[in-house]
Amino acid sequence: MPLSLKTTCAPNPRIAPLVEGLVSVPNVQFDWDLKPVPMLFLNNIKLDNFELSEMSISETLLTVDRRERLGQGRWMWWALPIFLARGHFWTGIVANVDSGIKDLGDLKGKRVAVPDYCMTAALWMKITLKDMYGIDAKDIEWFNWRPRGESQALELELDKDQPPGVSITWMTPDQDPVAMVERGELDAVVGINDPRLRDNPRVHRILPDNGRQLISDFYTKTGCHQANHHFIIQRRIIDQQPESAMDLYNAFEKSKQLAYERGGRKDSAYLFFEGEDPARQDSVFGPDPYPMGLTGMGKTLRRAIQGSLEQGLIRREVKLEEVYHPSTLGT
Repeated sequence: MPLSLKTTCAPNPRIAPLVEGLVSVPNVQFDWDLKPVPMLFLNNIKLDNFELSEMSISETLLTVDRRERLGQGRWMWWALPIFLARGHFWTGIVANVDSGIKDLGDLKGKRVAVPDYCMTAALWMKITLKDMYGIDAKDIEWFNWRPRGESQALELELDKDQPPGVSITWMTPDQDPVAMVERGELDAVVGINDPRLRDNPRVHRILPDNGRQLISDFYTKTGCHQANHHFIIQRRIIDQQPESAMDLYNAFEKSKQLAYERGGRKDSAYLFFEGEDPARQDSVFGPDPYPMGLTGMGKTLRRAIQGSLEQGLIRREVKLEEVYHPSTLGT
């Protein structure tokens, strides 16, 4: 009997061929429900009611750590090594003009607001600051600007289980991060797409090229992609048909390749940054900018785990075999 999978993910050109039915999976039927990313992750943490879902890598690690350390009897998932999203949006970071911040190296000792301290894009931001500038998470005063009811960090109770040695202020719904950075009450903000920040004389973008060169330099130095999502599947479901884990992996790989071909490697299915020259991107990242599997992405995932430890999120080194379905460990 085919597995019927209530499936959710964000709209993504690399997944579109699968959603459209151009790619099929043996003995699997999908019931698709596309949602914006923040709602996906809150839903998984609070309700956990999808069989297959896109999920934050960082928050998956947190759930593995919490299942054991805090005795949580939920979040019984296997992850699949499907990496079709990148956490580059943090490079749109905006600073107050009087903050003294000219580049990322100036963030040490500053007040920086992020949507969620635990989100994977923020994880990669903090890893980049450490690997490229020698700045540790504890060197910055962090502000979590998503309020309760919208924040994955608060849903995971990070406010009650505070990362050791790290200063985090949990902002309230009446606090406006845009107004605060304009007034200089915050030095920099991340992840806000607000018209008040456009052509605003009180703020400036720290990375004028939106991080294009920095992301290239980071990969050249570390060999790590800034992948921010994978997929999770309920263990109770995949245990019924364990061979489907690899079938799903192969289907997502085929969907990605079809998306590359559909756009001629010149659109958002292939390019990290709008208007990028594909040849230039290939010269840094190679011909497949969204590699899947644990062989090609193992170094990236191990750095994410190490970074989560450094930033006080997880409290022990989580192993890849604790996270990913056993049949996918050789991918």
